[in-house]
Amino acid sequence: MAWPTQLDYQEALTFPQHCFRDPELAGAQLAAPGLFGLPQPITGNFTNVYHLKSDPEATQQWAVRLFLRDDLSRTERYGLLAAHPDKPACFLPFDFQPEGIVLARGAFPLLKMPWIVGEPLNTWVERNLNTAGALAGLAERWAALVQSLVVAQLAHGDLQHGNIFVTPGGELRLLDYDGMWAPTLAALTPGEVGHPSYQHPRRLYTGFMDRFPALVIYVALRVLALAPELWYRLDNGDNLLFRREDFLAPQISRTFSLLRDVRGLGPLVTALQDACSLPPERTPPLTRYTT
Repeated sequence: MAWPTQLDYQEALTFPQHCFRDPELAGAQLAAPGLFGLPQPITGNFTNVYHLKSDPEATQQWAVRLFLRDDLSRTERYGLLAAHPDKPACFLPFDFQPEGIVLARGAFPLLKMPWIVGEPLNTWVERNLNTAGALAGLAERWAALVQSLVVAQLAHGDLQHGNIFVTPGGELRLLDYDGMWAPTLAALTPGEVGHPSYQHPRRLYTGFMDRFPALVIYVALRVLALAPELWYRLDNGDNLLFRREDFLAPQISRTFSLLRDVRGLGPLVTALQDACSLPPERTPPLTRYTT
């Protein structure tokens, strides 16, 4: 069976009452009208996300994630992840429905989650570039979030700006659980390989795979708290200071050269630079650099 396209989903969501099996979603309405009569999703590489609300007052709001490609382990992965005990507060509750949306060609899965009010990490960072305390504080909350994953024996698999939301209260939330690792998921093929501007050049699907991108994000936040002007030299709209080329050739990277000169952060930046050439599991944990 051919997998649905974005247009297939857009046409179906024009009438939620006819395409959803979930009673709440079937009775919901799109949170915002689409262009040319078609619902407009938030698009990712392999998913579309639609914002639905229960009524005009938006008493309840949901994010409905629809998939653009098959993944033979998706149902098993989400079932095992749902059963994982004591997930940290950075995760949103989710309801994976293996046949949640019905199209003319058959039924397909969806992921139902509460709609989160906030903004992607890079958007939040750019808005707070002139507030050093906010950036430094977020760096420490980021380190605490990463440690909470370690304690819970979880790894996200795609830590990057688009999957990290900052709420109006400054709390951090993680989205997109397709590439997660847990002891019970270790034998499955991951559904994601991670954003190249955050991942180790020799990334492996293991419980250590978040160490490198976690350090990338922590370094970027610490640097920008002290040298916000570097944002305008290194941001490309789809990164947090670094690019994949920096990790492939760290010794000749202009980015690492600039960041090593930031007052007091030379050892931290050098640790990330050195990690590019080490096996990914030897990337130092953030606890080495936080109190």
